[in-house]
Amino acid sequence: KAASKVEEIEDEDDSAAKKFEKERAEREAKVQQQTAAVANAAPDSDGQKPKGIPPNHRNGADYPNYIWYQTLGEVEVPQGCRR
Repeated sequence: KAASKVEEIEDEDDSAAKKFEKERAEREAKVQQQTAAVANAAPDSDGQKPKGIPPNHRNGADYPNYIWYQTLGEVEVPQGCRR
């Protein structure tokens, strides 16, 4: 008689969900840290405090549930411009 063998296979969707949740938690912690840094920032020479969160490395923002960034797709240079 052959012995039965049970093998557990991790679902790819479950793995992706865990990865997404981990990244989301990291983004949420980063947003909270940035928000606290802005709230505790010293006023500049004009007495103004910074508002919002600083942009990410892609000139956008990272939030717990989404990320956005800007790209420069096209640049139009008028004729006759010199370098």
